[in-house]
Amino acid sequence: MDVRAVLVSPKTAKFLFASGLAETAVTLTTVTAFLLVNQGSILTYRFWEYGFPFTWRYVTDYGGTSLNWFAFLLDSVFYVSLGYVAMIAYRGATRGWAMKAPFLFLVAAGYIMVSMAWFALITWVDTHTLGVLVLSPQSLLIVS
Repeated sequence: MDVRAVLVSPKTAKFLFASGLAETAVTLTTVTAFLLVNQGSILTYRFWEYGFPFTWRYVTDYGGTSLNWFAFLLDSVFYVSLGYVAMIAYRGATRGWAMKAPFLFLVAAGYIMVSMAWFALITWVDTHTLGVLVLSPQSLLIVS
């Protein structure tokens, strides 16, 4: 079997596209471990949350670090969806395709919108509850 024939086959191209998206998504998710999204405190207990759009790495001032692998998976799926939507839209625009919006494209775009809405909701709750639902350093100053 010729190697060139294998590399240009549609199955191989789809596999390489999917595996490239997965590798890029896991790399981007790992990089967001250094992106501080939220910080807070409860009395003397301080914590920091990292990850985007879902926080999956938690650090405390007592030296503890915990990882939420389900949120890591959701972040990875978010970046796979983002890459899939971007690549399909780019290929459609450069080749002059009429966008028929395949089912997987719609699912990926919907997941991106839900993830960003969830992130916006959590951010809004963190900044507007004044200590009722979330105890942040600012709310502790207002309450006490």
